[in-house]
Amino acid sequence: MEHRDLVELLLNQTVMAQGLHTTQILGTVFDGISRHTPEGYAFQKRAVEVGFKQAVRDRDEPFGDFGLSTFKGRYTSMEGSRGRGYSSAVKYV
Repeated sequence: MEHRDLVELLLNQTVMAQGLHTTQILGTVFDGISRHTPEGYAFQKRAVEVGFKQAVRDRDEPFGDFGLSTFKGRYTSMEGSRGRGYSSAVKYV
């Protein structure tokens, strides 16, 4: 196993142990960080040039992700969950 893989396992375990709320916050922080990197700026430029869908396709195909999700479940909003009104939360059923 490479060092990167071990760090990923450590981060995943830490996030899982801290729970959903912390995970959502951490996701927001990582999203913000990743948008302000050379790769993030290059993706934004590519999306303007060829459109968002094509930019995503160009980014993801080298990793074997060739299109839409194969998820066949149903999405249900969790708005009002525990009285907090998480409008962006989604529950998979």
